[in-house]
Amino acid sequence: MISYHYNDSSGILETRFKDMIDPKEILEFMQAINKNEELPRTLNVLIDIREADYVFEPISIQHIVKANFRMNRSFKQINNAMLANNPNEPEIALYKQYVQSSQNYRFEIFDDKDEAVKWLKRQ
Repeated sequence: MISYHYNDSSGILETRFKDMIDPKEILEFMQAINKNEELPRTLNVLIDIREADYVFEPISIQHIVKANFRMNRSFKQINNAMLANNPNEPEIALYKQYVQSSQNYRFEIFDDKDEAVKWLKRQ
């Protein structure tokens, strides 16, 4: 399950992945965000995956990254802080490697929410 809401006071799109997550759900989430014209065009996103279960093949991660690059065109800048129990999981490391080439998408992984929010506010 993916749930999210835009926090007006912090200026952060707070997102939570919980239980089993599949690539299709992530793509649907990304499409919903992309279509939401009420969100700021410089978007700070906090994604908490600490309660999520997932196993993605490298090809699925590539599809998510390609969709992410298409979505990024609708935004001036996207700053994405991800909260993870294990930032070194293969899926996360591979995703980070793939997205590094985007010019308007910044991505960092954290295990502490306060540090993630501080990073977003500095962007």
